[in-house]
Amino acid sequence: MLAPLTQFICDTCGQVIERPEDGWVEWISDFEGERPMNRGFRITHHHSTSPIATEHNEGCYKYTNHSGRSDLHLHDFISEEYKMAEILSYLDIGPYHDPTYHGPYVNNMREYVEFVRRLTIPYYEEARQYWQDAIDDGYFGDCNELWLYGASNLKRLIEQYSEE
Repeated sequence: MLAPLTQFICDTCGQVIERPEDGWVEWISDFEGERPMNRGFRITHHHSTSPIATEHNEGCYKYTNHSGRSDLHLHDFISEEYKMAEILSYLDIGPYHDPTYHGPYVNNMREYVEFVRRLTIPYYEEARQYWQDAIDDGYFGDCNELWLYGASNLKRLIEQYSEE
């Protein structure tokens, strides 16, 4: 079982990122006027720890040649010091920096919330691998929107489906 909120699954190679220091987050920032709109958030291995990196490629990075590529160390998204400030900044950077707020700085709220779940909900990162099997089996039944993402439920889901 993955260590919750510490180990992640690389969006490129599918292998475990063992430590936050080994991970990287990349996304695309498209500008609408002076305002960035962000999309395509991905968790990957840092080039130095990528199992597929060579001196001729960028390893697990996907957006290397994209003009709007943005990136940050995975640790910056999960550190106790800045986690919530970092995550919330894509929704609203606050009145000091943006007094005329015109909405979130993400193109697709559902995509962004999925990314945030991976960073903040214990066991979600691993449980999502088994999500479709659980749906197909009726595992979630008539659960509500909170129980679905509860840590104890996600841990049980992993225990049940990882053994199959």
